[in-house]
Amino acid sequence: PIYVSIGHKISLKTAIKFVLTYRRKKAKLPEPIRLAHEKANEVVKRLKANE
Repeated sequence: PIYVSIGHKISLKTAIKFVLTYRRKKAKLPEPIRLAHEKANEVVKRLKANE
């Protein structure tokens, strides 16, 4: 399940529309969020490798 909530200058209706517009059939997260999560994991991996 995906938790959708209102936030700064975004209504629940707009948040739901965003999720439904940018989700991929087999992915659990909307594509922009999935890509951001993927990049963040890459950065964490790089930082840990440099410790």
